[in-house]
Amino acid sequence: MDRQRVRSARLLLTATWLAGLCGCAAAPAPNLYRLDPLAETEAQAATPGPALGIGPVTFPAYLDRLEIVTSGGGYLLLPADSERWAESLAENATCVLAENLSLLLGTDRVTRYPWKKGSDVDFQIVVDVIRFHGELGGNCVLTARFSIRNAAGTALAPPRRLTFNQPAGGPSHADMVAAMNRALEALSREVAARVAELAAGLRG
Repeated sequence: MDRQRVRSARLLLTATWLAGLCGCAAAPAPNLYRLDPLAETEAQAATPGPALGIGPVTFPAYLDRLEIVTSGGGYLLLPADSERWAESLAENATCVLAENLSLLLGTDRVTRYPWKKGSDVDFQIVVDVIRFHGELGGNCVLTARFSIRNAAGTALAPPRRLTFNQPAGGPSHADMVAAMNRALEALSREVAARVAELAAGLRG
């Protein structure tokens, strides 16, 4: 009787293990997404350009995950199971912002925070992202506050708080990521315009 029970237990464990293997094999690989910078056609004429220091760029903690987070309405947030960022959203967005500003301001002198003390930085761009998500099939909302400082860390203008709404144009996560990309592009253009104004004022 004892041998029969042991055999039955072994068969049950084996069946459970095989079922787990089948389940793992059947699970689809997640879709990976990233934000992309502007096209090279947006690049300004090659000039020395201002030396930019990008960062710190801060993001809400709820976005600090690989799963893409969307809104479920009201206070509900929905992290996707199989729709994920290829890397940290904060890291990706900071890289894209830096590249966009490089193209829009016609400069290759771009450094990301943190940089070494004494680095050549004319304008430091500090960004605090407050919200960066939306409801599938609805709008992506990007709300951010940015400030521009000189090399000594002194603010050159009052901080600005901006909100951008971009329609997803479709119900998928890919549509939402495309809308997020457009929202980040809009923020990049606003920051670039303000840096250009300050640079012109300093030259004048």
